[in-house]
Amino acid sequence: MLLTLRGPRQKFARFGTSVALTPDVTGDGRPDILVGAPDATVNGLQNAGEVLVFKGNGRLSSTIVSEQPTAYAGFGYAVTTANLSGTGTPQIVVGVPFEDVNIVINGDVQTHLQMGQIEIH
Repeated sequence: MLLTLRGPRQKFARFGTSVALTPDVTGDGRPDILVGAPDATVNGLQNAGEVLVFKGNGRLSSTIVSEQPTAYAGFGYAVTTANLSGTGTPQIVVGVPFEDVNIVINGDVQTHLQMGQIEIH
């Protein structure tokens, strides 16, 4: 085994539902790993979900949650990266299949659907 990643210390967070190896997003010059935990509790909201960003050495770098977390949204159900800004720096793309969103404005690129959401950080 090359690496073991430890998830949130929550029962039933479904850590590892989605996993993506990504170019460096933490600034250390090494590839990183994104891991979704779509059923994690966030700010007391059950199944709101989160994405954990691990450095290439397996250490947790940061945790990403929705800007407007909602219960049972499933943030982190899918994760990937893409260079959507054209700068050469990858953005983190997160699937949120059960979040019902009307508007979110924060300067990030976000695509909104009737039911569900894709957030780009």
